[in-house]
Amino acid sequence: MSEAERLVSDRAEVWKGRLLDVSNRNPLIRFRRLKGSVLSVVLPDAATLFSELRQGRQYTVVHSPEPLEEAGTGRLMVAAQVPEQPVDKVLYTLRSRARIYRNDHGVNILYVAFGSLLWNDASSGETNESPLFLVPVALERQNSFTPYRLQPLDEDTVLNPSLRKRLELDHRIRLPEIELENGLDLPKAMGMVAAAIPPASGWRVEGSCHLALFHFSKLLMYSDLEQGAGTLSSHPVIRALAGDPAALPPEPSGLPRPEEYDSKLRPEDSFHVLDSDSSQLEAVQAALAGVSFVLQGPPGTGKSQTITNMISELIAHGKRVLFVSQKMAALDVVRGNLERCGLGDMCLELHDPKRSRAEIIKEIATGLEDAGRSGGAAVDAQELVEVRRELDGYVRALHMPRGRLGTSVYRMIGQYAELTGTPDLCFYLPGALEVDEERARRMEGTVLRLSQMASAFREPTHPWAGALVTEWSDRLQAKVQEELSALMAAHGRLCTALPALTIPFGLPEPVSLPEVRRLRQLFKDMAERPRVRREWLEGDLDLLMTMVRDGLASFQDLLGKEGRLSGMGARDILDLDGRGLRHRFDGEHAGPFRALKGRYRQDMRTLRTASGRRLSFEEARFLVRAVDDYQQALAAWKVRQDALMTALRGEFLGDGQELEALSERLEWTKAFRSKHALLMSERVIDAVTAEEMPREVGQGAMELELRMDDLDAALSAFAARFTADLRLNGRPLQDAALKDLEEWTERAWACRHRYQEWLDLSSLLLAMRALGLEGLLKELREGSLPPEDFVKGFQRRFYRLWTEEALASDPTLTGFRRDRQMGLIARFDELDRKYVEGSRARVRARAEANLRREREGPAHSMLLKQEMEIARLSKLKRQRKAIKAMLAECWDLVGLLKPCMLMSPLSVAQFLDRERTRFDVVIFDEASQICPEDAIGSIVRGRQLIVVGDSKQLPPTSFFALAAEDEDAEPDLESILDECETCGMPRRMLMWHYRSKDESLIAFSNHQFYGGRLNTFPSPLFGREGYGVHHVLVPNGTFDRGRTRTNREEARAVAGMVRDHYALKDGRSLGVIAFSEAQMEAIDQALDELRSGDEKLDAALSSEEGEPFLLYNLENVQGHERDRIILSVGYGRDENGRFPLNLGPLNREGGERRLNVAITRARLCLDVVSSVRSEEIDLGGSSSAGARLL
Repeated sequence: MSEAERLVSDRAEVWKGRLLDVSNRNPLIRFRRLKGSVLSVVLPDAATLFSELRQGRQYTVVHSPEPLEEAGTGRLMVAAQVPEQPVDKVLYTLRSRARIYRNDHGVNILYVAFGSLLWNDASSGETNESPLFLVPVALERQNSFTPYRLQPLDEDTVLNPSLRKRLELDHRIRLPEIELENGLDLPKAMGMVAAAIPPASGWRVEGSCHLALFHFSKLLMYSDLEQGAGTLSSHPVIRALAGDPAALPPEPSGLPRPEEYDSKLRPEDSFHVLDSDSSQLEAVQAALAGVSFVLQGPPGTGKSQTITNMISELIAHGKRVLFVSQKMAALDVVRGNLERCGLGDMCLELHDPKRSRAEIIKEIATGLEDAGRSGGAAVDAQELVEVRRELDGYVRALHMPRGRLGTSVYRMIGQYAELTGTPDLCFYLPGALEVDEERARRMEGTVLRLSQMASAFREPTHPWAGALVTEWSDRLQAKVQEELSALMAAHGRLCTALPALTIPFGLPEPVSLPEVRRLRQLFKDMAERPRVRREWLEGDLDLLMTMVRDGLASFQDLLGKEGRLSGMGARDILDLDGRGLRHRFDGEHAGPFRALKGRYRQDMRTLRTASGRRLSFEEARFLVRAVDDYQQALAAWKVRQDALMTALRGEFLGDGQELEALSERLEWTKAFRSKHALLMSERVIDAVTAEEMPREVGQGAMELELRMDDLDAALSAFAARFTADLRLNGRPLQDAALKDLEEWTERAWACRHRYQEWLDLSSLLLAMRALGLEGLLKELREGSLPPEDFVKGFQRRFYRLWTEEALASDPTLTGFRRDRQMGLIARFDELDRKYVEGSRARVRARAEANLRREREGPAHSMLLKQEMEIARLSKLKRQRKAIKAMLAECWDLVGLLKPCMLMSPLSVAQFLDRERTRFDVVIFDEASQICPEDAIGSIVRGRQLIVVGDSKQLPPTSFFALAAEDEDAEPDLESILDECETCGMPRRMLMWHYRSKDESLIAFSNHQFYGGRLNTFPSPLFGREGYGVHHVLVPNGTFDRGRTRTNREEARAVAGMVRDHYALKDGRSLGVIAFSEAQMEAIDQALDELRSGDEKLDAALSSEEGEPFLLYNLENVQGHERDRIILSVGYGRDENGRFPLNLGPLNREGGERRLNVAITRARLCLDVVSSVRSEEIDLGGSSSAGARLL
């Protein structure tokens, strides 16, 4: 035996051990009469009842001799084994549990037990009573006004199979094979059993007759598994389940991804009969590719719809499908889908125990008669392809990643829409498409930071406004504070010194730095003054200065001419008659005959004597002219000299050399007058014209120089921290008013801690400008947008600018017109709907073509033989041939006529021969409720396995949990879904939720159980009356903890809500879910009380039309849905006001899965009814996830 075979063999033993239960807890081994769910039959006698039930007779159930039976029935009088237990209550329990188990598992568990074997159990030393013959029956009731009716089912009467197995295992006693269907009566059958018991054992067979619940169907699966154990290791999935995941084949490569479906999947190759979304189509494609996988289907995501499409596709491709579910509801939904699509007659349902063998054979025969009558016309898909291509083009353009952000227009529009309500901004950001993720992140980050500094940003006069941007540090802060402190001190010293300087001189106190500087210059000029006359400061100084300048010029001209003449001869030359000589030399002596004139000769001798040398005519004339010029200049100087001596009495003594110094004194005076015109007080004039400089002037000059030097140095150092264009009241810092400077520095000192704030803000603003957000800054500063909306406002505007650029860059998007797009969508919807409807006929045509091909092929003779056998069986009045034998014998034909079988795990073992009835694909639905050992028999009959379910929903429930009096007795079991997920099978998930018409109905589960992965649809119905989730409080409800474990007041409230619901007659279907079976029964009893006096309510609750009224507990409601669900919690405070955290099934591990199922059953409305509020539930010390989520 190989390692793989050993693994499978070991695991098979585990599976068989779980299927085989012949322990004493099994009521077929140790029957406990004294139970609340057992009735003993009083009348008729056991032999008569046994015979008549096998003949099909029905009985009216009574518990006293008075009532009459219904017409056409016998009277069955019963008695409760527990005296205090009312018979009606027991009948209700038997009928309710039998119906639930039949609906959920497709198995009948209600039997009339005839005879019993009393035998000794060596392991316990006690005597066991085991029923012998089990006749399957059903309890039915038309409404609450009619009695219960017992009717036999078309199933075989059996000798207790669990007892047979227990006796074989423990005592090696083999009970006889009794053919009960061949007319054998009860006494003879019991005698055959008694004969098989060793006389020495002391065991005995007794006559008895009871109506009770028994479950032995898993023995069939045990036998099936035991018979086929040797073939299990050849199946890859079973090997993986046994611990060899490498046995699973790899997924085929090249499967198209959902986004590639439109381009790679042709409509003509599709055989969907219902709409499907991308996640559903992904599952269907995996099924067609032969992949064995797990399909997780959260509530309302279309599991049944997906399975329907899988089946139709597989049938069209010639595959045989085995569809398996424990729950009849799941099979019914798929069967209903297929029937509505015209494919129902291609399926065979072998789940419902109410179906007789005759009905099954007749259905197969009818399918044989109808085969080949329908045809499927080809559907032209060209226009559908073209319309889809155009729509896809727009979708691709809408979702195509664009720009450096790599995002889509769709996403941007969505993000823009999410910010509806945020005020619009108008700033412009060129090149929005060129913004990359890093820049976008930085922009958003800077805007966020700006919103945090909005008060400083919008402050009109920040105390540190204008400070140069630099990196802040503690050291810098200290340095700046030091500089600011020095400036304030220098300013204070200056202002303190000014009064002492200005008051003595009658001067106004300066108010600005320029005025201080002028005052400093005044004192400096006064300290450095020349000798000044008072009249110079008060009189017309310009005239005097003109006279001095002219006199100085005249004197200097005289000196120049005199100097030139002194070089021409002796000083006597200056005394010549220059004017006469010049007149003669320019006139008389100018002619050519001048030498003849005595006067000429005389003048030449005079000039020769004065100059000391002989002169030519030209030299003589030049000399004469120079003498004349000198003598004229001398005359002019004398005139000016007299005038100056008069004007400058005492200051000018006539010496021309004095004029230059005098001129400088006058120039200084003029400049002084000009510079200090506003400061020319009498005391200043006195100080300037005093013979000696006043001591105050010198001291003031020194004081002002010192103080201003200090202030200028401090101001220059501090001003260097600010921009050059900084102004205080419109003035540069160096020209600031002293008051402004004082206020500015004092405010800066008071807000010195905000220096860092300003630097941060300035750095931020520089960064934002560098990012192109200058327009945003201006708009935010001038606008009124609240700081908390800065980021949203920026984002909304950026999204719009980005979208506008993106739209403009793509002709497909630019050319979008709503009316045309809606027209295309409507046309596509019409074409797609027609194509899906046409696919239904195409599937039939493909299946029938496959049947014709087989009939005309090599299998013709074999198929003809099987046709004849089915025709023969269909004509028999009483079917005696087992369905299993018929299917095995005619499987080739039945598999062609009914390529899809709908079954439960039990019916697979019961009806399908392991060797003959093989399938291409096995599909499990509601797999979270199927135990692995139950599933093995189905898995091994197929090549490919698809496991559909939801691991967040209910786990499997055992028969003993159903029958237990204590609702917490049985732990949860592992499911085939869990096993397949953990063994390495590929996984798919349905992602779109459709059931809830109000999004709030799925929002909680989507968040808590599915991580928000489900795609849901917003609803316009949110908040409207009759939609969504509501809490209904029953304040006076109490939980009867010690006795009935019910909340009667809450049950009556729920019953009242049911009555009110049907009184509205709005057509909505209704379901009620109770947390416990006891509360469910309490609600049913409360409804019985109401319906006993309300025939309309009774008719509504009894109606089977459409979706009938649903009343289930948490354990059984999976797979069902209604428009409105009323969820009754039941648990609450007891009569003593105590509320220990006991929430029944919710307290158990996995209780949250039950809650998830319960709250996702509603399409329109969920009413949670409880007697406690959420704040009254104390979770302290509880680890229950179910309680916490409730």
